[in-house]
Amino acid sequence: MNEISILKEYVPADLDDSVVIEKVTNFIKDNNLEKKDFGRIMWTMNKELAGKFDNSKLKDIINNILNLI
Repeated sequence: MNEISILKEYVPADLDDSVVIEKVTNFIKDNNLEKKDFGRIMWTMNKELAGKFDNSKLKDIINNILNLI
């Protein structure tokens, strides 16, 4: 067994994009948030998803959802 396969056993898998999109969308709707609330959304979601999802992807997802509002 090589080192990478051993480490993968202990590293949590990233959440699926669709799960994160749903969480972000629900948070925005439940709190009546807008584009000006980006920092609050990012801070809250980052805290909730720490270690489970890539921050740069999270930022892109939040921006895309906010652009649809």
